[in-house]
Amino acid sequence: MGSLATPLLVIVFAGRDSATCFLPCVRVTLRTIIVSTAVFGLSMFALAAVPNIAWTFPVAAVVGGTSVAYMTGTTAHAQLTAEQHMIGRVLALQTVLLIGTTPIGGPLLGVLADSLGGRVPVLVGGIGALLAAAIAAIFARRAG
Repeated sequence: MGSLATPLLVIVFAGRDSATCFLPCVRVTLRTIIVSTAVFGLSMFALAAVPNIAWTFPVAAVVGGTSVAYMTGTTAHAQLTAEQHMIGRVLALQTVLLIGTTPIGGPLLGVLADSLGGRVPVLVGGIGALLAAAIAAIFARRAG
């Protein structure tokens, strides 16, 4: 397993690092965040459907890159749009939403993986990302 997980992790980090090099050139808007979230969800679907290990590596790089695009985009948007005295509170809330759900979601996804297979939690993540993108797009359209 280690011989498989190590190259996969390197590819995901390469996608993450390439995204962090590219993102400073992109102006972060709500549209950018929505698109990166949707692409993240679609890439999760693609990762769950890969037919063999050769396809896993490039798709995992896309997943890594788009996850970083989502996280850095939402953090930048939160910092730029929050009132100055509220930035710490807003970022704390964002951290709770991104990381604080792991103690509940992790075991639930583990149960899904044990009972339905390892691809199902990846699909659940893709569904969640696409739902988040759709909800954000609806609110963005209503707001203006």
